[in-house]
Amino acid sequence: MNNNSGAYTLLMALGVLLVGAGGLLLVYVGLLVFQIINAPEEVKIVQFILTHIQVGDRAIYGSLGKEVLEINLADPVRTALFLFLGVLILGVLARILSTLIASGLEMMRMANTQAKDQLKPHGGA
Repeated sequence: MNNNSGAYTLLMALGVLLVGAGGLLLVYVGLLVFQIINAPEEVKIVQFILTHIQVGDRAIYGSLGKEVLEINLADPVRTALFLFLGVLILGVLARILSTLIASGLEMMRMANTQAKDQLKPHGGA
């Protein structure tokens, strides 16, 4: 082997690290979603949001000429808002983690291909 074997080993190690980290984080996000569905009051971020957005808070307010316009935040609207934001955030996280895993797999594939190319006998006597 020549000096490039260290680069192949590094690429493979980084690829395995990225795939492992991405997989573990995906499992963590999945467990977090499961916990939010089963016991949302035990999740810190949900507790924080629930304490800051109360039922009856004004969602939209202002005036139309001399008339005062005020729309309060009802419980079903708050739930729908949480669901929408939760799905949006989880979608973004899943996409980031899938990109992390794909990058790790590509590094591993590249290291494997380069290692095979290095082992091939080169012509020329």
